[in-house]
Parts: sequence; C-alpha cells; structure tokens
Amino acid sequence: MNAAAPAGALDRLLLTLWAGITWAIGFVAVPILFARLPTRVQAGELAQFMFSVADGLGLVVLALLVLRTMLARGWRGWRVRLMLAAMAVIALLQFGLHPVILAYHQAGIHPGTAAAARFEWVHRAASLLYALDALAALILVLAGPPPVDRQA
Repeated sequence: MNAAAPAGALDRLLLTLWAGITWAIGFVAVPILFARLPTRVQAGELAQFMFSVADGLGLVVLALLVLRTMLARGWRGWRVRLMLAAMAVIALLQFGLHPVILAYHQAGIHPGTAAAARFEWVHRAASLLYALDALAALILVLAGPPPVDRQA
C-alpha cells in the first residue's frame, strides 16, 4: 500500500460527508420541514440553521481538500477548479442569499406583493445554486478527490 492511499481514503470520506449532508438537508430534511411544521416561518428559520451547518461543513471540507491538493500539485486539474467553484457557490448562498431569504420569512411576506415577488426570485436563484452545488458534489464523489501525489 502506498503512502497516499490512507490520505486518499480520508479525502474521499470527507468529500462524501459533505455531499451526503448537502443532499440530505437540501432534498430530504428541508422539504419535510416545510411540509410538517406549523408555519413557514418556523420551517424557514430551521432550514436556515440546517443550511448554515451544511455550508460551514462544505467550506471547511473543500478548503482542506483544495489546500492539500494545491500543496501537492498546484492549480492543475478540473477537480480543484470545481471545488473552488463549489466553495464560491456555498459562500454566495451562506453570506448572500440565505440571509435575504430568512429576512423575508421573518418579515412575514404576503402573497401578491412586491416583496413576495422579490422573495420568489431570490429563493429560485438560491435553489438553482444549491442544485448546482449538489451536482458538483455528485461529480466530485463519483470522480473521487484529486490525487495528491506528484506522480498522478
């Protein structure tokens, strides 16, 4: 067994952890919250907390993988660029769109208003970005983390 094998296994485990949490929260837990909790505000606040956990984990895991890869191989490879793109999407969601969505939920928007139309636009943009992030996670899990040895 070469020395890179345990590190590669840890990288794959971390990548799969991030992807699994991303999928479980975005496509299972949050829809259940909105279906089962008494108010959309409660569901939105809890969903925001869950997204924050997933986003934080994603940023840490991806930063570790990118750093490890770049120290070993530099900027080469599509996986590094995809991980950096996923990090940018997560940051945009976490620090840009999710707080706006939460503010709309807490303000109690009413259907048919201008605020409701803006909320719908922001929510759709966030949903699309989340789906793209989940797709990046799927691609990275299927392809595996970037090889870190200089021979690869």
